[in-house]
Amino acid sequence: MAILSALISFLSRQIGKVLQAVFGWSITALFGRLDSKKQTAVSVALLLSIAWPIFVVGVFFPGIASWLVAFVPMHKLVGRTVLRIVWCTLAVLAPPVVGLITHWVAPAKKTSKARALLHGYPLALGYACAFLITAITVPIVKIASALRGWKDEHVFVQPRDGRYRDALRELAQACAMATGCEPDVRDVPTSMSLATKVLRALARGVIEPIVAENPKVLRLPHVEIYLYPADLLMRGAPAEVAHIRAAMTRTMLERDAYLVGSPEAKKVQDRIDQIWEIAQAHEGHDGGVLDDLRAEIDRLDVPFEDWSMLERIIRHAKSACAVSG
Repeated sequence: MAILSALISFLSRQIGKVLQAVFGWSITALFGRLDSKKQTAVSVALLLSIAWPIFVVGVFFPGIASWLVAFVPMHKLVGRTVLRIVWCTLAVLAPPVVGLITHWVAPAKKTSKARALLHGYPLALGYACAFLITAITVPIVKIASALRGWKDEHVFVQPRDGRYRDALRELAQACAMATGCEPDVRDVPTSMSLATKVLRALARGVIEPIVAENPKVLRLPHVEIYLYPADLLMRGAPAEVAHIRAAMTRTMLERDAYLVGSPEAKKVQDRIDQIWEIAQAHEGHDGGVLDDLRAEIDRLDVPFEDWSMLERIIRHAKSACAVSG
């Protein structure tokens, strides 16, 4: 009996780890790598959406829903009427909460809070359907990559408004510099885009800022690069991925995309870009103001990765300003 209990406990832990991994993969597949606060918020919205069908079942079959959620016959403890009221409340409130969370994570210009509340119902359904799709497709893709000796690497790249294709062009240039051949630019394969298409169809424009309508993939013999609204997924042979990442530092990608995630760091990158614009428009501008900006960066409360990236961008901009001068 003790051995059986230990075995069940071990299997439960392993299943929990697998489910946690699949859940994390699903979020990344749908939204890319968001900052920590938005990643947590999206996780809550996705969990509520997955649980929402159970809440609806609980309105009609409270006992079944209690078993699905907690494996405990709660209807025997609190009564079916009370439990049905709880499930009904959750079924009504969960989708609007999902809508509000999504509106906070991705404040679309054409979407108000009221619209986000109303669209919470189809959005919750979209999240749930998208999760089911990714729970099947993503592990298959992961296994296929592992068999080829490929690894996934995520880099924060967020194309500026209207500059998606420009950012894609700079990435293609990096691929050409690193490998000596031009990558093929294709639509993301159905196995990776079906979930987002379903989600976009049901979300009705609510999630446009974080879910691309038609993301592209740059394909090379040993590397695939997926550019999302807030993430760059590099999948391939580790050495080739490293070479392409190094080549990215020699492009003008920072002109077309944010390479830093924190709001404070993005503001600094915007200011660097403005100085760059002035340097290109007015001959003789030496970019000396960048020295003051560098001193300001030293006082910023941003992650080290953002600080390091801003330092690199400033050096790049200063070099460009000197050439313009």
